[in-house]
Amino acid sequence: MLKINKPIFRLLIVTSAFSLFGCTVKTGCSESSTKCFSTSKGAIKGNVVFSNNPDRPQLDPNFNYIRLNMNGHIAWLAQGASDQWPSVNTEVFYSADRSIFKWSNGRLIAVTTAEYDWREHIIYPLNWSAQKPQQFMREIDTVDGITAVRERRELSSSGAPEHHNFVGDKTTLNWIHEYTISKSPTMQAQPTFDSWFAFDSNNMNKPVYGQQCISKRYCLSWQVWKSS
Repeated sequence: MLKINKPIFRLLIVTSAFSLFGCTVKTGCSESSTKCFSTSKGAIKGNVVFSNNPDRPQLDPNFNYIRLNMNGHIAWLAQGASDQWPSVNTEVFYSADRSIFKWSNGRLIAVTTAEYDWREHIIYPLNWSAQKPQQFMREIDTVDGITAVRERRELSSSGAPEHHNFVGDKTTLNWIHEYTISKSPTMQAQPTFDSWFAFDSNNMNKPVYGQQCISKRYCLSWQVWKSS
């Protein structure tokens, strides 16, 4: 059973991200969409006042955090629990409005808010350290009239994307690019979005950063954030 530590919600500094942030570019979000993957000059004000520098907030070292960039706006999520659904050792992070973000094996697999619901389903865990391009099937479920968009995707080593929002030493990163090879015939008219993942060069088991779009309106990047 999922256990939520109630005091967590006083520590979070993410506002209602999906009601505030929308990428309005007509072509949707992509790797070249600067508006989606660049940093806003203004920090988000949530339930807690933090330092003037949005890249160095004062966070409780007792919690694990994710630095979230939603369409250029910066905020932080705190881990509230680990869950065994939809996959083993799913990491569950919460926002101040109790939106839920889930990661498994370094992948964002679920976003649940009052306005949007997005989920990714992959049958077998991916081998991030594979030396050759790796193909897999995934299904994307959303609550916007589209369900079970089935795609064949591929992962391969890559250089850094043209635009990204990683904070820190970029020279130590190894990048993996993920893209769609094919999708179900009934979903040919639906857009597809590439993803990028960054790994510390000394650890290819789990990404420290990722960026992707989950719809035409919403693009995000996330980074594992050390509070100490």
